[in-house]
Amino acid sequence: MKYWIISALALTFVSCQSGNRRPSSVSGPLELSQEVQNVRDDLNNENKFNLHTCSNYIENIYKDVLSLSPSRFDYEDTQKNWLSIYNNLWNTRVQLHDKLQVFASQTTQNDPELVSCVNSMRDGIRMSRWFEDYLAETFSGVPQYFEAGNPDAKFPNDPNVKPLQGESPWLVINPKYKQVTIRSGDIIISRGNAYTSSAIARIGRVESQFSHLAFIYIEDGGRGHEYTIDEALKNPKVKVIEAHIEIGSVIRPLKDYFADGNARNELFRYKDALMAHRSAKWVYDYIQNYRKNSFDANPIYPYNDVNHDVPYNFSMDLSNPRNPKKLFCTQVAYVGFKNNNIDIPAYMSTMDTNLSLAKRMGITASHFFAPGDMELDPRFELIAEYRNLHKLKGLRMKDMVLSEMFKRMSEGYQIKPLIPIGLKSLLAWTLRQMDVKFTKPKLPKNMNIRVLNTTFTLEKIAKYYEQELQKEETLYQGKSKGLPLGYNQGLEVLSQVTDRDRDLYVNRKRDYIHDEFRPNNLRQVELVYGH
Repeated sequence: MKYWIISALALTFVSCQSGNRRPSSVSGPLELSQEVQNVRDDLNNENKFNLHTCSNYIENIYKDVLSLSPSRFDYEDTQKNWLSIYNNLWNTRVQLHDKLQVFASQTTQNDPELVSCVNSMRDGIRMSRWFEDYLAETFSGVPQYFEAGNPDAKFPNDPNVKPLQGESPWLVINPKYKQVTIRSGDIIISRGNAYTSSAIARIGRVESQFSHLAFIYIEDGGRGHEYTIDEALKNPKVKVIEAHIEIGSVIRPLKDYFADGNARNELFRYKDALMAHRSAKWVYDYIQNYRKNSFDANPIYPYNDVNHDVPYNFSMDLSNPRNPKKLFCTQVAYVGFKNNNIDIPAYMSTMDTNLSLAKRMGITASHFFAPGDMELDPRFELIAEYRNLHKLKGLRMKDMVLSEMFKRMSEGYQIKPLIPIGLKSLLAWTLRQMDVKFTKPKLPKNMNIRVLNTTFTLEKIAKYYEQELQKEETLYQGKSKGLPLGYNQGLEVLSQVTDRDRDLYVNRKRDYIHDEFRPNNLRQVELVYGH
């Protein structure tokens, strides 16, 4: 049984011939290290991988996740060579990004074949990273700082945790670059540790693995000077521009951004250094001027008070880029580049605005700039990716939980906060409107009670799911020599959790989540599920 997990993941990278699946008649065990190399060889073969074959090639590999017999997978080879496979998977992602740049130069941005290729790459890149994470979590020997159902758990500091520094598997670098440097106008996308971060990463029609974007601005950085990470951390001129739900738009030193302890960071660089710097400078100046004007109009608050921050844009609407009254995280880069006549990203994510969570959060944009969209913009170079190996299990579980929740939402499930959470939200909102000091760094003044209700309830439901998932994984690991659940296995466990709790609710027994997460009424539950 232990072969099932890794084999299912390995299927993502099974070699295809001219866009067709590997013949099922091929016998004998498959060595993942060789299979990944086969894919890399195919990517370098223009007859096998080009603009016309891109979409079918990647989609067929993706489908093979469910088609290969586990008995044919060579587990021992993966255990022995996992770090080599891990690095090769990263280099495969770099190859895909480079190929996208080539394809984009061969046609127009809206060419249906190119758009189809980009959409397929979203799935391929996500699965590759998921497998890389799984390999590192399973075989690296790095302990997992994880507490089921508690994203805010405090764990000991580890001296190895140095964002965008270190060696593989902590840090992987594009082979074009000898080391990681920071330049004005660079973009870092990241993933937080909370359930809301997972929700943001997965709210698009195609799931992502990033929840936040930060824009680098360096004073006098117009000449494109590059700083090592050590130099950048010590240089007070190196700033990070961000928009946070809790406090709005902020400008702070790079070291403070890294101190947040994000689970992963990925660094991108626009090729034109001067235009990138001008774009960062535009949004830097805008946020500074907004603060000055707000202070002049309302000096009752100190100059650096959060009440002078540009408020967070919950609608994710990108209109009015010349004078945005609100900003969400990716919008800080969007408006900077837009005001220098550059539209980013090249390909935006789409969202089902009828999704119950989108409605409750006040999201109105059907097309939005998701942090993960940076991975599909051929005008940016992919420099490096860092991941905190201690937190991979937490990310894996939260991603599976939110995937299950969004799947149910697509079937009509809605978040329905109960009275206690409603009262908690009302109290929190009231205290924030009164500018009670301890609420300022935690709650935005423009977050309404409905959004607070939704956030608190989503976290409560997700905690229950995660705790149940951990119980099942503990049982499974006892039978599989410590291997974690695979992605599809985890989703099946969570689906069973939902069905079990639904049956309790329908039969008017004590349920755990359906009081707060269900279709509109009991009759609808009965009709949907045949009770």
